[in-house]
Amino acid sequence: MTGIIGAMKIEIEALNAQMENRQTKTVSGIEFTSGTLCGREVMLPRAKAEKGIKKILEREETHE
Repeated sequence: MTGIIGAMKIEIEALNAQMENRQTKTVSGIEFTSGTLCGREVMLPRAKAEKGIKKILEREETHE
């Protein structure tokens, strides 16, 4: 699975619109959408603006 982190809301929305077999799950206030994009399994995290990318990256470091 490939993780894609978009810097802007419009980037995430564009990728979500193209994604097939979409499933969404919210964990600790971060929305994770997984599915298929161009034949590959992908995951797109989306945090609220106040949580920002820092919180997403901190969670990823914890799970390594």
